[in-house]
Amino acid sequence: EREPATANLMADLSISAGIDRLVTWHPHSPQIQGFYDSVPVVKLEALSLFIESFERFRDREDVIVVAPDAGASKFVTKIGRELNLNAAIASKYRPHPEEATIQEVIGDFSGKKIAIVLDDMISSGGTVQALIKELAAKKGIEEIYLGASHNLCLQSAHKRLVDLIENDGLKEIILTNTIPQTEPFLSMPGLSVRDISGVLSQVIWQIHHNQPVSEVL
Repeated sequence: EREPATANLMADLSISAGIDRLVTWHPHSPQIQGFYDSVPVVKLEALSLFIESFERFRDREDVIVVAPDAGASKFVTKIGRELNLNAAIASKYRPHPEEATIQEVIGDFSGKKIAIVLDDMISSGGTVQALIKELAAKKGIEEIYLGASHNLCLQSAHKRLVDLIENDGLKEIILTNTIPQTEPFLSMPGLSVRDISGVLSQVIWQIHHNQPVSEVL
């Protein structure tokens, strides 16, 4: 799967407008950085945010972290390693647009009762819904916690998340404010929004004063 041509177009427009540097939070694909090859790119990952958010599950043998697809596997594996939790990866395909089917979930679910599902983005919610229903129905998972860096606030995603809360053991949803969240999402039970403005402002300050950003990362 490739990034849409519009992603490259936006990069060209930004560079033509005169940007000197790009600071981005948890980009959807590494390919995006290549579109900005003529300007420096600082990629901020959500590792620290989600590690802190799910710190209470550290070292628990009944908890597993799950990647919805291969694209999220490296990110989820890092968080699992930091929290000393096992990790699993789902294999999916899309028979139709905005519809996902989980073929299998690869990982050891022996004794696991709680799953933490992590991804960079929720758009229609099809992948999240398919995965969580698979975990609840076939893997013996009783409680599910969901973390995502970006939520596009689509109506289809809201409907699916409400269904998961009511029927499939979804207990908590952690998002960030990279996109302003709409009232229907903010009123959902168990949903919280993390503010990343502090991280962004600190990185911008470091860059402006010619200081390394590694300590912020």
